[in-house]
Order: sequence, then structure tokens, then C-alpha cells
Amino acid sequence: MTALFALTQHTIRSAFRSYIFHVNLLVLLAGIFLLPLTISHDGTGIGQIRLSLTYSLGFVTVMLTITTLWSSCITIAEDIASKRIHHIVSKPVPRYIYWFARSLGIILLHGVLLGISATVIFCLVNWKINHTDLPEDEILQLRQEVLTCRRVYRPVETDFKEVAERELKRQVQAGKIQAGTNPSSALKEIQRQLRLRASELRVNKKKLWRFGKLPGVQNGSTLYLRYRGYTESPKARNQRDTEGLWIISREGSEIQYAIPQQFKTGSFLEISIPASAINHEQGAFFEIEYENRDPRSRPIYFQPSDGPFLLIKVAEFWENYIRVIVLIFMQLVFLAILGCTAGSLFSTPMAIFISFSYVIIGILILLLDGVSGGQATTSSPSMISDVAAIVRVIASYVTMSVNEAFEVKRLVAGELIEFRRMIYLFTQLVIFRGVPIAIIGIWHLNRRELAR
Repeated sequence: MTALFALTQHTIRSAFRSYIFHVNLLVLLAGIFLLPLTISHDGTGIGQIRLSLTYSLGFVTVMLTITTLWSSCITIAEDIASKRIHHIVSKPVPRYIYWFARSLGIILLHGVLLGISATVIFCLVNWKINHTDLPEDEILQLRQEVLTCRRVYRPVETDFKEVAERELKRQVQAGKIQAGTNPSSALKEIQRQLRLRASELRVNKKKLWRFGKLPGVQNGSTLYLRYRGYTESPKARNQRDTEGLWIISREGSEIQYAIPQQFKTGSFLEISIPASAINHEQGAFFEIEYENRDPRSRPIYFQPSDGPFLLIKVAEFWENYIRVIVLIFMQLVFLAILGCTAGSLFSTPMAIFISFSYVIIGILILLLDGVSGGQATTSSPSMISDVAAIVRVIASYVTMSVNEAFEVKRLVAGELIEFRRMIYLFTQLVIFRGVPIAIIGIWHLNRRELAR
């Protein structure tokens, strides 16, 4: 353990001697203070704070991602190329201790940079709230919708798979689908069409969403209903004002809570609901209806990803903020493991190329999955597309986008980052991918013949 601590300390001291820490800290602080000033927002306090948090934390994450990956790639690779490693391995220090010490030093160094940056951002946001002349209603809305931590409850999803399978069978029998068409792609397309039809609500009609049993809610507390609707079409750019009526009812009761609503479509909105609207003693199934009363007698669209959702406050904003920072730190741990392994296997230029390629491929796989998920077609597939799909599936198991650990979008929406979500990301990013990569790096370093 003495060797581990000594080498870790040496790694950190080297970063201070070369002014890597000082330069990184200066760049991070400059970005935190200057970047929000260059971004335009909607002029509201909520928009200003959301943009400030999003861009500041995004900038810090991107900068630390680059510097962590870069420094971890060059640390071991440069030690080997310059033969400095001989001064260490010639002593009774196992090579795996050397690998762990270099990795730990880089992780601690960037963890401190992350902690300082996160603290400055948090203090800056609170300073803006207290020293900006915002109307009281905006400050109240800001604390209710952004600077809070609420658990999100989604309605029970309709299972379109069985209906889509029957429709696919009917179309095949009717000869509407060509022979050789990929059944999986055809089924996805039918499901997409069914969801699109289900999202449409014609004028003077009602649409119902059913929520599962909710936990007990204390008297006097407030629930929030978040939703986003579209007029004409979800893809239409020019959204407009519309009118409707939200009707809330609870299981085992004929009492209904009606909320007339006039709103502009195309953006998320929230309305407050008193705790008396649900059974706060036992928790119960609870239904929400919307009646379309559009003045132009046009349909309105509610996509599954746009709600309505029910939000209940369960913690404070700072608790959720810490969870976001912990997830970013997990990302840095994985990147340090990846870079040190690449430095153990390859020369400095090749290690940098391999490491950044791994990260970029992971991001591209995530983007391709998102694009293919919403653009399924019933056209006949080619052999190239089938091979590409297989390669994408294999690559998704080998790689993982570090963007999945970036939960700032939920933070600025006031949504709780669930602990089970953090456990999932830790196991996927560090355990299932980081540990095998570390084993490969240590194993190769032990067998590698060092330059003389």
C-alpha cells in the first residue's frame, strides 16, 4: 500500500509541476463564468437558470472528459517511451500496483477539478437567484419546477405489440407486404403507426391516462402535472394557443377535479394539483382525462414521450445535484481506466487514437439507435443493412456512450435521478466494461517487454 500511495502522490505532483492542474482549473472557471453570458434565453428566470446549469455542467463535463482521456493515455505510454518506468519496476513494485497508482492519481486529480467546478456552479446559481431582480412569481415557479427534486410517475403504457402482430398477420394474408420483408421492421412500423393514431385527440373527445398506485402523499402537499401537446401535427413548427379541460379522478370515488386550461402547444407546461385529488392515505389508481375544446375544432396530439406525467417532490435540489456530479465522476473513472489501458498497450499517438475512437463509436451507436428506433420501414432489407445491424448490436455490447451518465437534462427539469438508475450506470460503465478493460491493460503491462 505504501508503494500505491507513493506513486499516486507522484502522479498528482507531476500534474502540479507541469501546471496541468492550474491550466485546467483556469479554463474551467473561465468557461463557467463566461459561457452563460454568451447564450441567449427566453428572458425568464427559469430559462436563464436552466441554460446556466445545462451549459456550465456540459462544458465542465466535456473539458474533463477530454483531459482525463488525454492525460491517462499519455501517462503510462510516455513512462514506457521515455524509460522512466524502469526507475519504478526495478524496485519491488508490482506492475499492477504501478497501473493502479497512475489511474488513481488521474482519477483523484480530475475528481478534485470536478468538485471545485460543481461547487462554483452551485454557488453561482444561488447567487443569481438572490441577486437578480426577478418577480416573486418567477422565483416561486423556479423553486417549484427547477430547483427541486421530484419523482416522476408515468401513466400505464398501452401494449401495442399484440395488436400490431394481428395487423401484420392480416396484411401478410392480404398481400400488402412484399415477400422477403423483414418481419421485425414491419412490426416496428405498424407499432409506430398505432402509437401515432393513439396520440391524436379530436375535438370534443376525451383521452384517458391511467396511473399506477401512488405512494402516500401528505395533506397540504402539491402534485404537479407536466404535459406537452401539439396542434395540427407534432412536426408542425407554428404552434398556437388551444383550450381544453383536465379531469382528474381517483379509484373508488366519484369525485372529480376539473382544471380548465388555455395554453400554447409545443412546449412543456405544468399545472399544480392538490393532494386531495388522490387517495393520500392508502395510495390508489388514479386517472387523468383531457377533453379537447380547441376553438378551431382541430385535433391535438399527445405523444407518449410528452406526458402527461405526475411529479411529486421527494428531496431537495442539492441532493439531486450531488447525484448528477457522482454520475459525471463515474464517467471520469471509466475514461481513466480506458486511457491507462490504451497507454499500456500502445504508443502515445495510437493510445489517444484508440481511446477517442472508442468514445466516439459509443456516441454514434447511441445516436444510430435513436434514429433507427423512430424510422422503421417495411422495405425489403439488403444484406449490407443486415450486416450493419448485426455489427451495431455487437458494438453496443462492447462499447457504451458516456453520454448516458450525463443526467443534467433531468436535473434542470426538477426530476429525481433514481438510485437504481445510478446503480445501473455504475454496473454498465465501471463493472461490466471498465473492469474487463482494466484487466486487459494490467495483463498486457505485466507481459510487455519494456524498452531498454
